Amino acid sequence: MKTSLADAALFDTEVYINYFLAAFKSVKTGKVLRLEKSDRCVLDRKKLRQVLDEYCTVASTPSRSIFR
Repeated sequence: MKTSLADAALFDTEVYINYFLAAFKSVKTGKVLRLEKSDRCVLDRKKLRQVLDEYCTVASTPSRSIFR
């Protein structure tokens, strides 16, 4: 696991009865990755595991979402 803030990814989630979204934003590059599970999308579990293994993840607060 990496612990440098340069290797951090900020994240936010949305969870409903039939919908899940996890969004990650790289501190270093500013790139955003969205992983969704819903009636129209299958969750890419391998990609989710890769992000969680490779980055130090930091949660976003609801009132200050990094994705707005």
